[in-house]
Parts: sequence; structure tokens; C-alpha cells
Amino acid sequence: MYFDGLRQIGMNNYNGVGTKINYKKAFYYFQKAAENGNKFAQYNLGNCYKNGEGVEKDTKKHLYYVTNQLNKDIKMHYFNLEISIISAPYGSGWVGRIFM
Repeated sequence: MYFDGLRQIGMNNYNGVGTKINYKKAFYYFQKAAENGNKFAQYNLGNCYKNGEGVEKDTKKHLYYVTNQLNKDIKMHYFNLEISIISAPYGSGWVGRIFM
């Protein structure tokens, strides 16, 4: 997907792959990818805020970007578990084993 490519450009700038290390450019590309839902870019963006790389340090923004994606992932796992429980055949026994 297009936003995965933006994140990869950010990673190349961050690590100096094929170019000199440039944290400002890395931040820019992480931000563009993160704004469009790339969860890995959101994590990278959070770390830029944490370390002050390409942007001024900001603990609140760091925590927002790191925990925002984590919360989305947790909600999706709970949703998938609920669907599995609802669609399990009655008496299959596996549902009870999950909660033991």
C-alpha cells in the first residue's frame, strides 16, 4: 500500500539507508503514513516525539501515538474473540477452556 511506502522512506531517512540520516524527513514521512492509519508509522512517530528526533520532545504526543495503536489492536482482539464465542457451536467445549 502507498502508506507503507511512505513509512519505508521514513525508515530509510531515519537509519541512513541510501541517504544520509535525516530525522526531520523521517518524521515527515512517518507523520504522513501515520495520519493515514499505518500503525507501524504511528509507533515510529511516537518514538520520534520520545527521543526528540526530527521534532521537539513531547512525552504526551509520544504516549498518544504509542498507546493509540495499542488500544486499537486490543479492541480488535476482543472483537475477534467475541465473534469466535458467538459463532461457536453449542456444546463444543472449547469456549469453556478459554476461560479456565
